[in-house]
Amino acid sequence: MIEIELDRAVHQIVEANRRFSAQNAYGFPFFLIVGAGISYPSIPLAAGIEQLCRDEIARQEIGPPPQTGSALDRYEACFQMAFPQAEDRQSFLSGLILKAPVSAANFRLAHLLGERNAGGKTLTNLVFTPNFDEMLARSFRLFGRDVVVCDHPKTTQRIRPGRTDLQVVHVHGTHWFYDCCNLRGEIARRAKAKQADIFSMAQLLDRVLADRSPLVAGYSGWEEDVIMTALRRRLRQPTLPYNLYWFCFRRSEAANLPDWLRNHASVRLVLPIQPADEAAGAGSERSTTRSPLKPLSGERGGDPPGKNPVLPARLVFEALIRELKLPAPQLTSDPLEFFAEQLRATLSVVEEDDSAHDLYLIRDVLSRVEEGARLEREHWQGTTIAVARVNDAIRRSLYAEALQEAQHVDLAALSPHQRESLEAGLENVYTATADLAADIGLAACELRLKLTETALAQGSTDTPAYSTWAAKATIGKGYCLANLGRLEEAIATYDEALRRFGDGTDSAFRVSIITTLVNKGIALAAQGHTDSAVRCYDEVVQRFGDDSELAVSGEVARALFNKGVVLDEAGRTEAAIPCYDEVVRRFGEASEPGLRELVALALVNRGVAHADLGSVEKAVASYDDVIRRFGDAAEPALREALAWALYDKGDALADDDQVDAAVRSYDEVVSHFADAASPPLCEMVASALFDKGSTLAKAGRVDAAVATFAELIRRFDGASESALREQVAAAQESMKSLLSPPDEGTGSSPA
Repeated sequence: MIEIELDRAVHQIVEANRRFSAQNAYGFPFFLIVGAGISYPSIPLAAGIEQLCRDEIARQEIGPPPQTGSALDRYEACFQMAFPQAEDRQSFLSGLILKAPVSAANFRLAHLLGERNAGGKTLTNLVFTPNFDEMLARSFRLFGRDVVVCDHPKTTQRIRPGRTDLQVVHVHGTHWFYDCCNLRGEIARRAKAKQADIFSMAQLLDRVLADRSPLVAGYSGWEEDVIMTALRRRLRQPTLPYNLYWFCFRRSEAANLPDWLRNHASVRLVLPIQPADEAAGAGSERSTTRSPLKPLSGERGGDPPGKNPVLPARLVFEALIRELKLPAPQLTSDPLEFFAEQLRATLSVVEEDDSAHDLYLIRDVLSRVEEGARLEREHWQGTTIAVARVNDAIRRSLYAEALQEAQHVDLAALSPHQRESLEAGLENVYTATADLAADIGLAACELRLKLTETALAQGSTDTPAYSTWAAKATIGKGYCLANLGRLEEAIATYDEALRRFGDGTDSAFRVSIITTLVNKGIALAAQGHTDSAVRCYDEVVQRFGDDSELAVSGEVARALFNKGVVLDEAGRTEAAIPCYDEVVRRFGEASEPGLRELVALALVNRGVAHADLGSVEKAVASYDDVIRRFGDAAEPALREALAWALYDKGDALADDDQVDAAVRSYDEVVSHFADAASPPLCEMVASALFDKGSTLAKAGRVDAAVATFAELIRRFDGASESALREQVAAAQESMKSLLSPPDEGTGSSPA
């Protein structure tokens, strides 16, 4: 498995594209495969659609929806139960899509493919997607680009990859028609290549893959769909002319990819950057019963910082836009001239004697737009130009440059409209950099606060708007300070936000205040202020515990979980258990992925807590609850929780001298995750084998112990990860000790 980071991957892609263009007048070395990730959050992911189907099932009162099985199994079962008719499924999807605004990732992708740099270069002209929505085509057209769309196998011959036209292929159809493929059987049928029929999505993919390699973003990959089956056929060849780059949203997603893809010599897995503290601690020793999981940060609008780094498709497209040095779309940089050009291009020049054909007086409309464009250009001077430079840099994904330009703006000279424009731009800078470049995000928030203070000092009357700006900027400042490790400053900033804005009732405002309390609790706990941290979490539950809004529920669950963790870490284990119980009681039947993960982690931690208190029976019951609920789950986070439950169950039983039961639990870890590729699961398998060997040795079953240590060495000898190398070395030492005769003059046994 070859892993690389985003910047290196982007450089390789753009350089390969440059060399290809220098040698070929037509064509491209790459094409794009994009999935549901580029249309989220405008359109719900599978888990969100599943919840909507559950709501529909409840409305119809047709019985309890399915709760078990993999994510795909539950999704399909709920969808069919809620909407058994194909026409109704299409109508439901269409209703979701038509009212959804275009996502940021779709806009960035349209910018990436629709613009050319100063050298006339663009990345590619061809996109394949399993998405039903047409957000990408809408974005192209909004930016003034024509696009060819294929959404049915019978129209695949209309796709001409060798041409320069922008072309989008919806391999499963679009929401407009009831024969779009959404259920497992429908997707599998579409994937079957009909060798005698040139009109198939599989045949089209085979044609394109013959001489191009895909760049994959926002797509998780299901082995039975038309895209993955085509990739599997292509990757039977040992090498490709150009590498396949697969951009993973989370590092754990790489482990879910099939071996034939993950381990191919021409495949590059582009993963989020692993936090330095996690990378450094990857090989550290663990106690027999592991310590509780770390508190989980409240969300800023993405995933928790440092806990589970992510690489959204939008960031991939932005990095490519930067590397290609693409200009901003004209619609955004010079909108009136853009519309004037669109009118000129759309309408033929009307001759004098053809004036009767100008029924809508379009020439008059054109002259008015042109006059507006002239006046706007004259107005662009002084401070307005400075703000425009900030926004232009943001449109080109150059956030550091945007901040630098903003720092040179005369804030006191801004008009209300210019202030609003600059605030919106700085908020974009913060959102894009708070996790990956927190120093830039912090500077953006501080400038936003200065902008607000300047406006209020001048006696501006729009106080409510400025208060909202100040609240968002203050909360963002605390978030960035925490990411930079400046915890005392972060706590002080969180306190300021709560003091000034803690009574806000607006929905978005409410979620921000909750996450502020959660993150303040984490910062306090990190400094050893357990009671203060607990008070933060209690305030979340007391104020917002009855709120049914999903975003709020997620933060309430996080607060309860974190309260249990900090109490446990402070040695107050008995007080921690009711916190984990409450997570399970409140959210045990939830279908939303984040809540399911918290339930699984709470059950694991509850088992650890009972084991630490010597209550082996209760600990085993808690681990068994994880196995019962999530034993068939395919999600990476739930698979990892399952591995912990099985492993910790083995340790608890071993400590209670239930050797055979402990061995069975260790064996389950190995059987469940023997083929796993993710480092955490590999380490779990190695740990299970080592503890199994140690347990057998302690029981005097030397031959079985030696065989177990030998299996560990066979599986992981030569591994590159430091934790696995340490396990191999420990197994070798244990084998040597078991096989060596006892020292003379002692009666000790080999064990």
